[in-house]
Amino acid sequence: MKGIGSRRVIILNTFSTLPGIFLCSPRHGELLALQVRQFGYDPYVISFENLQETLVNSSISTLIIDCRGALPQGLSAVLQAAEVINKRQGALLVLLQRSNVDALESLYQAGATHFLVAPFEDIELSETIRFILRNCVRLVENATPISVQDVRPNDDPLTGLATEETMREWLNNGFISASSEQDFSVAAQVLILVSLSRFDRVNTAYGRRVANGLLLAVSKRLIRLMTSMSNGSGLFNRRRLARFGGAEFGILLEPPLQLKDAVFNAQQIANLFERPFVVDGNVIHVACRIGLAMNDTDICNADTLIRQATHALSAAQTQAPNSFVVYQSDLVPIVDAQAELERDLRIAITTETLSLAYQPQVQMADNNIIGMEALVRWNHQSLGPISPDTLLMVAEKAEIMTVLGTEILKRALREAKQWPQIKGNSFRLAVNVAAVQLKFNDFEHIVQATLSECDFDPHHLTLEITESAIIDDVQNAIVTIKRLKAIGVRVAIDDFGTGHASYAYLKSLPFDYLKIDQGFIKGLANHRSDRAMVRSIIEMARTLGMSVIAEGVETEQQLHLLSREGCTAWQGYLCAEPMPGDQVAEFINKWMISKKTALNRQYA
Repeated sequence: MKGIGSRRVIILNTFSTLPGIFLCSPRHGELLALQVRQFGYDPYVISFENLQETLVNSSISTLIIDCRGALPQGLSAVLQAAEVINKRQGALLVLLQRSNVDALESLYQAGATHFLVAPFEDIELSETIRFILRNCVRLVENATPISVQDVRPNDDPLTGLATEETMREWLNNGFISASSEQDFSVAAQVLILVSLSRFDRVNTAYGRRVANGLLLAVSKRLIRLMTSMSNGSGLFNRRRLARFGGAEFGILLEPPLQLKDAVFNAQQIANLFERPFVVDGNVIHVACRIGLAMNDTDICNADTLIRQATHALSAAQTQAPNSFVVYQSDLVPIVDAQAELERDLRIAITTETLSLAYQPQVQMADNNIIGMEALVRWNHQSLGPISPDTLLMVAEKAEIMTVLGTEILKRALREAKQWPQIKGNSFRLAVNVAAVQLKFNDFEHIVQATLSECDFDPHHLTLEITESAIIDDVQNAIVTIKRLKAIGVRVAIDDFGTGHASYAYLKSLPFDYLKIDQGFIKGLANHRSDRAMVRSIIEMARTLGMSVIAEGVETEQQLHLLSREGCTAWQGYLCAEPMPGDQVAEFINKWMISKKTALNRQYA
């Protein structure tokens, strides 16, 4: 769930084929969204604050403004929205109480196109929406475009921006000018490269039409930002914006300019991606990475400056979303090493040279091993073992996390099928799911196809999803999890306690169990706060009908405390380190004979 303004976007049904319906309501937002969802639409709640900016930076053409109990705010919202909605040949429906009917004339003059007076039945609201949509033109196709002046024949045909070749001309002309003036007291030029993250996934999930609409929407935001920041100074001129191809943009800042000015501009660009984009009724969250390079007396051509900005952009790819990096000479070997690691990981995936290790999950009541969690391992041919965190970071940066996740699932299913224990009714294989996998509309189909290919019973598979992945888009997670459970797969919430999931969210998510993050387990014996947190998590899970697995159990004292609090199961080095798949069956047999007896204690 991502924020727009100070409120939140509520995505209730991302699979509908009907248009998105946008709601602006200070008092009844969530209730109204639930009503609209029942009609089969995709409802999105946007905030009153910065409403006009939100509309301008999107392609919204159908808006419902709820004035019930908030007539002054509603009238103000209509005034802000009317011009944009009118240009897009859209509809602006106002809802108001019967006691405020005398305000209809004011709402009409402000620009409302339709109205509905409460109290009204669901069928009345549903039919009103259906009728007004009949007169609306498709969102993006009919949105009034930003005028593009001085478009040259060789400009980018999609966005109307300059091309990379034109950017090179600008850069080289600047170098010639600076050289003739022999004035390098301030940087003659700064190049900023902006790259959209995971653009290929947008293309895959929504199609080329929406992907192109996203590029157009990004270019419009960049143009608006430049216009708003220029103030007649020419510092942020629109003519210095270019599309470099794909999902990458170049921005040229010209003198007078200092490093702090360039950094400020980069921060403003990054802020543009804190809000989602709305394209064809789809709310799309996309981040960016930014690389900056400043010319100095050592730079004499466009190729060098572009190469330096590219190195900075590559370094930014390893940082958090919407980060930027300024080029320094010591970045080059780091970036080259990262690129080599990405290449090696791609090869490792395709040649199946990655390996899996499995860690047992033990039932607290009887010490039976009830499952194994699959963990990926990478032994690099020259660097040796690569830590799992580094492996996942490289995969994320290379945008191959979905490929890696599918490969891990396939490998784990094939190996687990060889274990005799997997045929037992209660034994499960647990496999981790990355956040990006969950965002794909067809994720459950990928899982189902992989299960079928490996001839693996879905009832023996549990997918563990991190808390942070879920809270990023709760409504989509609910839909996906329900579809996974419908094919027989169990679903668990992993690393619980590290994110910000609330009780309200959890009670809507049909999890089978949750896993307490090992960070709480480490301090269980020595920190009262950790014990209180673990106790509250277990109690909450019990209330919601979920089991609890504690991960990272390393001492008998931790195990004793967890048992006393009512924890259902556990895993950790106290039982075993992760092991190769061909050792699992033998380990379980030995555990049943000796380990279970040795650890079969009564816990208070």
